[in-house]
Amino acid sequence: MSSIARDTTNCQQIIQNEKNIFNEFKQTFNTKQWLLHKLETVNTDLFLMSQGRHLGLSCRLIDWTASYDVASYFASFDERNVDVDGCIWSMLLPSDYFSNTKYTKYSPLQDSTDVLRVVKEDCLVDNSIDFPEPLRRQFSQRGYFAYTNNDNICSPLNELTLENIEIQLVCTITPKTKKGIKKRLQHMEKYLSNIRPNETVLTINNKYLI
Repeated sequence: MSSIARDTTNCQQIIQNEKNIFNEFKQTFNTKQWLLHKLETVNTDLFLMSQGRHLGLSCRLIDWTASYDVASYFASFDERNVDVDGCIWSMLLPSDYFSNTKYTKYSPLQDSTDVLRVVKEDCLVDNSIDFPEPLRRQFSQRGYFAYTNNDNICSPLNELTLENIEIQLVCTITPKTKKGIKKRLQHMEKYLSNIRPNETVLTINNKYLI
């Protein structure tokens, strides 16, 4: 379930909250530097919302990754849920799903008849030392985003009725197993540290906490 839908089941309230938070987010952050890395085929709202999500923005976008190690990292390294089982889910897409860029042309705020859309996080990358923080996180995560239309914004993804997409639970990770995974991924800590939550960027007037 998306971060914006975790505190209430009132769908209309969720949709309005998302618009309000996103508008304030755009006014608070200097996004001009970020937009220099946006592809022409990517909708501006989608791009900015995805960058915001990497900073903890509460919205309908749900993070996915093409890296099993990154998935294991997030399922195991969350210090807020040390004593709770972690889960790894998989999403099976048609082989030609990303053969065109039609879904990147739309704003996530624009309602549609598509129950679920999945977009790949493509951006323009350079060697600048000023490469924006959310883009560094995006690059490290090998990320994708999934998001629902308004009618399904309150629904967990695994409960949706989907025609060409299959979502499956791969495994659960017990607290004891998490310790072993942390040890195995310790060598990746330096690489992954730049995508771990940072309270200074997650909070703006206490509104953008994950």
